[in-house]
Amino acid sequence: MAKATKENLAKAVQRFYFLVSIVLGVIALDQGTKLLVMNTFALYEIKPVVPGFFNLTCIIPVLPLACWPMCKGPGNNGSLLVSQ
Repeated sequence: MAKATKENLAKAVQRFYFLVSIVLGVIALDQGTKLLVMNTFALYEIKPVVPGFFNLTCIIPVLPLACWPMCKGPGNNGSLLVSQ
């Protein structure tokens, strides 16, 4: 019985490290993309990645997402809509 518990623990640790590596990879890709855009794009410049579907655009955010929960009020539930 103890052996099965150790095997389960080893699998859980492996799964944890796999998920952490995915999260860190996504964060690194996000930050790398932001760095690329900040260093190579002019303000409001648009470069298509997949024409007609996905573009990279350099903008200055109007509302920091840190303030998003404070925007709740009549007619606004605080949800965030991301669209092209």
